[in-house]
Amino acid sequence: YVDGGGGGGDVASRGGSADQNGSTSAITGARAAVDTDAAADTDEDDSSRPRLMTIHPTESLASNLDTIELALLNQVRSKSSSFFRETNRFSYLQHQVAECVSDVKSLREALGAIKERTVTDVELVPTMDGKRRDLRLLGAVLDEVQDVLEVKGSVAGLIAAGDYVGAVGAIRSARALLRGDKKKKKKRNDMAAMGTGGEDEKEEEVMVGKEEEMTPTERAEAEAAEAALDFPLSRMAAMSKVDDQLNQYEELVVSDLANELVDTFLSWDDDSSSGGSSLLSSGPFSLGGGMGRRSRTREVVKALTLCRKLDYAADLYKVKLSDVVRVTVRTTVTECAADALAELERKKNKKIAATATEGGVEETQTKGRPSSVTAGVTSMTFEQFLGCLDMLFEQILSLLKGAVSVSKFLREEGIVLKDEEPTSDIGGGKIPAAEKKTTLGITTPVALTAAAELSHKSISELLRLRKESHSLITFDEMKRLWDTCLSFTLSIEKCSNQKAYGLRSTLLTQAKAFVERRHEANMASLVSALDGERWNQCDVIPERQLALDRLCSGRAVLSGQSATDIVNGSAAPASSSASARPDGAKLREADVEGKRYKVVWSSLLLVEMVLSNVACAAHFQTLATNVVGKVCELLRLFNSRTTQLVLGAGAIHSAARLKSINAKHLSLVTQCLGLVVTILPHIRAALMAQLPSKQHNLLLELDKIKKEYEEHNEKVLSKLVSIIGGIIDRGLAPRIAKIDFDARA
Repeated sequence: YVDGGGGGGDVASRGGSADQNGSTSAITGARAAVDTDAAADTDEDDSSRPRLMTIHPTESLASNLDTIELALLNQVRSKSSSFFRETNRFSYLQHQVAECVSDVKSLREALGAIKERTVTDVELVPTMDGKRRDLRLLGAVLDEVQDVLEVKGSVAGLIAAGDYVGAVGAIRSARALLRGDKKKKKKRNDMAAMGTGGEDEKEEEVMVGKEEEMTPTERAEAEAAEAALDFPLSRMAAMSKVDDQLNQYEELVVSDLANELVDTFLSWDDDSSSGGSSLLSSGPFSLGGGMGRRSRTREVVKALTLCRKLDYAADLYKVKLSDVVRVTVRTTVTECAADALAELERKKNKKIAATATEGGVEETQTKGRPSSVTAGVTSMTFEQFLGCLDMLFEQILSLLKGAVSVSKFLREEGIVLKDEEPTSDIGGGKIPAAEKKTTLGITTPVALTAAAELSHKSISELLRLRKESHSLITFDEMKRLWDTCLSFTLSIEKCSNQKAYGLRSTLLTQAKAFVERRHEANMASLVSALDGERWNQCDVIPERQLALDRLCSGRAVLSGQSATDIVNGSAAPASSSASARPDGAKLREADVEGKRYKVVWSSLLLVEMVLSNVACAAHFQTLATNVVGKVCELLRLFNSRTTQLVLGAGAIHSAARLKSINAKHLSLVTQCLGLVVTILPHIRAALMAQLPSKQHNLLLELDKIKKEYEEHNEKVLSKLVSIIGGIIDRGLAPRIAKIDFDARA
């Protein structure tokens, strides 16, 4: 074999050499031709272009190629025997692989026959059982779908019949089926019914016993039913729109229930168990008695709790209660303003018709003027405005008391108009007992607070419109306004448990403006009275004496008649009081602490103004500090002006036009000053009773004023002594020298 291979190799080698020699000679000839042409071209172009490279002779290149070919042939000849040996071995391996493939094929055919005889027929049993289980599951799911469709179809009927609570229950049940949480809900209800602790183990044992008693078919059906309950129907394409429809139904139900609840709350009265009137009397849920209304309210709240829309209902109640308060205020004020404007127009028309012949033209122009609420409010008389306030207060307090009754009912029932966290029972709509105890009694009446705030803001704005008018009213009218508004403020604060700072501030501002305006009028009246004072004794009528007695006895509040006279400045002057007495009758004197004082009209006016300020401090206690300053100003004005008129002889040039200042005038001044000094401690005590302890230092000004009055009194007495001394010097001095006192003795 080796020799044959070698011979073949030699033959191939020889043949290859012959071919190689032929190709070599051909290549050599071609190269020679190329070289000849290149040389010719080179000779032709030598003159035109430079030489780029040197071309070697082709004989050396050919000899190198021949050497390479011979080396390659030697390598092929040395490896040929191994190549043919490996080729024979590969053929043998290929034959062995073909036999193995045939054996594997026959083995597979045998295994397939065995499987057909032993396994395939047995696998049909669990496969058919799985198909049957799937069919049962499909049937259970279809039953659930049918239940959902039936429940959804019943919602519209329940809404049409007015059974909103039932509609909410149906919606919740259908939604539970869609979401696949009915099994969990059922298990949670069973757990709540059975209790906790050891009862759970007992329940588990009972359930295991029941499962052992079931037949395989019953057990399979139960498992299929449970699997169907856990299957979320909302994943089905046919049921994808049902949830949206249920949401629409729920929105409609929530809207109707919230409106019903709000209407019930707005019509709630104080005695809810007596069956008051209800705005729902014409609706499908009209109930005759208060207990029926309470029961219905509980059902509505339960339904809203299931829908988790208590926040929405609370906000709606807040908005509607505020709207009712706003409409009540606007309607009442508009009607009263229109009446006031109409009354004012009638008075103007009567006056125009009585005074001018062309009143018809003016009347027409007056009727054409646009009327406004602001103009009507400012044109009201005090009685008209007070009547408007009374109507407003009555209606607003009625609404707020109803809201308070609603809050009380909610606290009694343990209802909080706020959606809890989703830990409450969805099926029953009940708050767990532990959470119910924590939320009981802490209901925040947001609607009541908002309505109360709107009410006192509206009244404050109404009072601001009449700020100027209220600064000109009488003291009695201001007291009535203050008492009425303060009573309303206290009622609002009691209902809402919050301070009505806005209304209190407005009342205080208007009372302060009233005191300021009245003080200005008092100062002007006192100056006018002193300028016109002729320093004659004035009769002290019983009413003024009673006021002094009340002051000295610690009861410094004036009676209604005297206070009205003082504030209005309508008290009778000294001349009219004196002329009312019979001729020759003795004028009554002021009696203070057993001492009698002959006083003039201006001093009585001062005392009455001071007492009226004390009455203001007693009634408007927040203004007591301001009143102390007003009293000091009045006292200082009387003291300084009296000094100018009497000691400075200003009364000769004043409106009184006295011819001279005599001893009678000085004696009346001392009497008036003594009266003021005597009552000053009582005035101080009356003001101290109205001031807080931290502001008692303000009363030190009264002590200074008392010293000023005493100094003034000393000056008047000194002047009186000097006048008497001058009389003695002029009239008695010449006689004293001529009298023999020894002879007389």
